[in-house]
Amino acid sequence: MCELRQSRDVMAAEVSMEPEIDAATTAPKGRSVLIRVGALAGLSVALYFIGQALGFGELQSFSALQELVESAGIWGRVAYLAVFMLVCHMQLPAAVFIVGALLLWGPLVGGALGWTGAMLALATHFAVTRGVGGAPLQSIENPTVQRMLGKLEKNPLPVIIGIRLIMLMSPPVNLALILSGVRFRDYMLGSAIGLGLVVLTAALGFDMIEPWLRGFLG
Repeated sequence: MCELRQSRDVMAAEVSMEPEIDAATTAPKGRSVLIRVGALAGLSVALYFIGQALGFGELQSFSALQELVESAGIWGRVAYLAVFMLVCHMQLPAAVFIVGALLLWGPLVGGALGWTGAMLALATHFAVTRGVGGAPLQSIENPTVQRMLGKLEKNPLPVIIGIRLIMLMSPPVNLALILSGVRFRDYMLGSAIGLGLVVLTAALGFDMIEPWLRGFLG
């Protein structure tokens, strides 16, 4: 009887300790997520204001982008790619750079440069954002969020390709995908295919849509 009573006491003690262990392990994890998200937010804000102070925000207009490329001379294409990446880190819409490349260098060279710039921008943005912010969306227990993440995890390529076809390089979409925990390979491959289809379509129909593209960029 004495041994049975002791075993019951031990089991009761172990059960009573489980919530404490869970709380002890969950709290540091929650703080770590908040710290990383806060660091990412601070970095994004800092890059935005630094870029604006340096005048990169003005490159959302085609005339400013054209002036930058022409002033860089033979380094114009390198300057275009570098600024493309920086603007993506500033969380500004980058579709203007794809359209701008088509108008500056034509459907063949411009299309290739626009797609290359998009891939470089997305790759570096992924590396920095995931490195600093991690994948905090995975810790959200909301059923709707978990269902969305489940679909993305199950079929990452179709989902990302569809998103790129519709939303292109929308900054909120970029952030959501990266912070969801999607793998770099799937993120880049889906983006390459989706944006590649967009650029290819624009290049093939360039003569018809050129007036609209110029009007779009103002």
